[in-house]
Amino acid sequence: MDPTRVTAQSLTVLAASTGLPEAARGRMVQGRFYDVGHIRRGDRVAVIGDQAAKLLGVTRLDRAPAIFIGEHAYTVIGILGDLRRERNLSTAVIVPPTVGARFGLRDVTRVLVNTSLGAADLIAGQAPAALSPGNGDMLQVVAPPSPTRARDQAQDDVNALFLILGLVSLVVGAVGIANVTLVTVMERVPEIGLRRSLGAARRHIAAQFLLESTLIGLTGGVIGASLGVVTIVAVSAAKQWTPLLDPWLAVAAPVAGAVVGLLAGLYPALRAARMEPVDALR
Repeated sequence: MDPTRVTAQSLTVLAASTGLPEAARGRMVQGRFYDVGHIRRGDRVAVIGDQAAKLLGVTRLDRAPAIFIGEHAYTVIGILGDLRRERNLSTAVIVPPTVGARFGLRDVTRVLVNTSLGAADLIAGQAPAALSPGNGDMLQVVAPPSPTRARDQAQDDVNALFLILGLVSLVVGAVGIANVTLVTVMERVPEIGLRRSLGAARRHIAAQFLLESTLIGLTGGVIGASLGVVTIVAVSAAKQWTPLLDPWLAVAAPVAGAVVGLLAGLYPALRAARMEPVDALR
């Protein structure tokens, strides 16, 4: 870096306590952050963000580069980067509170609080009273999304996806049952004609094929529910989880299969019932 180089940039100047790097989930890319001694002595030191360092052309700290804030020079002792929170600090100049007071930065306008996982909502409710007893209503608290809320939202999305897949499977199953039943009707035309000639009414023929398609759907529902239960138990045992099964779903699957089979067999059954005995036997 050229020590005689002068660069004019408009950057945000912030005053912060010594715990800022930890609160912002960042690290010192170069140098160090100022400590309590710097604050007490009112040393003219500053820490800049990594993007601010690029804008100012600060690449090394071994030569004690300085930046001017107003008419006074401040020695850069550290570069803050890899920020996971408050990324706007990457383009800021951070000075000790005693130095910031010279620029009118006396009042605390923002507090960052790190919490343990799952404690954000509790701390958000207690922080106003702890920071400003009696005037907590004047503070605005912004809490991060709760992991439970995010988990529930993800679970809802997964449930919706499986519901769509289940509906698609029902439609495909219904088409398959309809095709099988229709093929069966075409292959059993002589049988239909013989039964009609022996006195069977149209409703008897339709009921026969509706019963067969319903049994096919019921069988498919029982097999599918059984495979689902076995899969859940097997995965839970492999992962050492506790399987949770809703008995209503196990009962509803065969019923849904029977209903799908009944609806899928309507057209083939009606077609079989409309056959005339003479045409069928011919």
